[in-house]
Amino acid sequence: MKQVIVWSVIMGSLLTGCSSSVPECADSDAKALVLDISTKALRDKLVGKYMFEYASLRANFSYDRLTEIIEQGAGEDKSGYSEYTINELKSVKARVDKRFEEEIFLETIRTDSKDETLKKSLCSAVLKFGTKEIPIRYKLEMTSEDELYATVYGL
Repeated sequence: MKQVIVWSVIMGSLLTGCSSSVPECADSDAKALVLDISTKALRDKLVGKYMFEYASLRANFSYDRLTEIIEQGAGEDKSGYSEYTINELKSVKARVDKRFEEEIFLETIRTDSKDETLKKSLCSAVLKFGTKEIPIRYKLEMTSEDELYATVYGL
């Protein structure tokens, strides 16, 4: 499976008191950030898969771009897509949304290593999504602006 690396930043103001220490793998803010990154990456992967399987479209859209095109509607003066294509895109979005009605969460969270000097933690966990269990690794770091920065591997 191709390894996907995704990153994101959450404002340090949400992490009151955490800026002077190493981020904890099981901290609620860290888990929320990792889940947000993972959800976005998995949605984008499902859009690509469903575009190919169900809509006979060979476009590579992110979930956000797909939503934007649907909201613009059909026609040359809007999205540039036909009503038929917009309906196919709506079908793809509905399938993706249905999959994400299932709970997505982290379990078996482990701290692989910590670096006090660099304020960095390396973590492992199992991402549970419906019946799937995806082993992931993630790195948590504090930026110079005291914001939590996460990089997720294995999606």
